[in-house]
Amino acid sequence: ISVVNVYPEMIEDINYVTETLQPIEREFIANNGKSYLVRTLPYRTENNAIEGILLTFVDISKLKVEKQNLELTSKRLQDAMEMGQLAWWEWDYATGKVKMDARKATMIGYTLEEFPDDVYKICELIHPDDFENTMQIMRDHLMGKTPEWIAHYRIKRKDGGYAWYYDRGAITERTKDGKPLKLMGTVFDISILKNMETERRSIENILQKTLDALPIEQAQIICDINGVVLYASAAVAAYLGVSTESLKSTNILSDSWKWLNAKKSQVNAKDHPFTKAKSTLKPYSNAKVFLTIFGKEPKLCNIEVTPFVDQNHKRFEGVSITLR
Repeated sequence: ISVVNVYPEMIEDINYVTETLQPIEREFIANNGKSYLVRTLPYRTENNAIEGILLTFVDISKLKVEKQNLELTSKRLQDAMEMGQLAWWEWDYATGKVKMDARKATMIGYTLEEFPDDVYKICELIHPDDFENTMQIMRDHLMGKTPEWIAHYRIKRKDGGYAWYYDRGAITERTKDGKPLKLMGTVFDISILKNMETERRSIENILQKTLDALPIEQAQIICDINGVVLYASAAVAAYLGVSTESLKSTNILSDSWKWLNAKKSQVNAKDHPFTKAKSTLKPYSNAKVFLTIFGKEPKLCNIEVTPFVDQNHKRFEGVSITLR
């Protein structure tokens, strides 16, 4: 029998089924590369008498490929969730029990066995300052006010500190009368992002205080590579008759900002302070312009423009404009 070459256990299996009358299943790969499932079982007559052994061969090649693809996709998903500090959870609303990915616990120092599986016990780990807002977000979704909930909150680590979680979930199953039955979602550890945000705000505050301490004749504006205002001192705002906050994130190339020459006509594009600094990569000073924003009265300024460049002095990275 040619199949013996790829299924050497066939005779052994036939003898086993003959003696025990217990069926056996095996998989093997044929010479053509296809995968087969072979079932060996006793052949019974209508009277339940054993009259032989029956072997069936099923081509499972497509199923094997699909299984391999599924396993590969599952592994990629697990790897991505692990690398991204991401974990899934599933909440049985009736019992209050939560099934979860182990990472929901291990990301904050617990083992899965140590971490509570009761939703209310889990909520007790939320930072007191974030608790009520998080609960309100959850209540709004459960009451049907929102299609999902998205919450940022601090959760207590095993070591007593706090990590930041981004939690997103939704009702996935309901009872016949529309009440929540099951909820599913994911949590993402965003502690690094939150720490970076805190550090950025701290730097911004320090720089803002430095800018605000400058005298009015040295008021300063700092823009990114696209002309968006990153910082503007209080002195600039006061001189132009606007608030500091209103200047942030505006673009000095936009129509909100008007850069006028001595005749109070719009400066040529190539003579715009930002454009000139970006094209030449060189600082210049003692340039007199009339400057207005948001339609305010034009103010005469003596400007000093300093481009920010990389260490090789080839790439433009922003500009500082000082009003004197």
